[in-house]
Amino acid sequence: RAPSEPAMERPSAPSTMERLLADPAKAPRMFERCDEFVDALIAGKHVDEICVLRDGVRKLGLAGSIRRDVLSAVQHSSTIPEWAERLGARALDELDGRVYYWDEGRERTLKRDRDGNLHRSVCEKLCAASELADENAAPAPTPAEGAQAGGRATGGLYIAELSHRRLRP
Repeated sequence: RAPSEPAMERPSAPSTMERLLADPAKAPRMFERCDEFVDALIAGKHVDEICVLRDGVRKLGLAGSIRRDVLSAVQHSSTIPEWAERLGARALDELDGRVYYWDEGRERTLKRDRDGNLHRSVCEKLCAASELADENAAPAPTPAEGAQAGGRATGGLYIAELSHRRLRP
């Protein structure tokens, strides 16, 4: 190569998330109509499959059931760390949901801390995601940092069944 030519960068190996998204067998089943979507959920075998109703929040009349700050953060984010950064720790502490990741090709859920105690909120789960990168690491100081570290270590995180957390006295 001539001295004035830029160095060629080697493409990095695809992450676990990129491989999963590129695998046609893992692609979500997309629905346009509510009746077909509901039938698939009620009568279908969708345990290992993701079913998506395109524009489903609006089509199912659920727009008012999602907090505006949560919806706005989703609309303006393309990753879990971005979403966590936009919402902030206080709002994430009011939410519960399942935080999933991949470990050696298997889907796993981030539920408990090292001592076996259940994480109480999405905030705690995302902070603890940093431990996926290094088992000796302490939970990250912010949910966005934890999600970033956990995502890098596992190839990606995703959240399902998001709900307002029930506070116990």
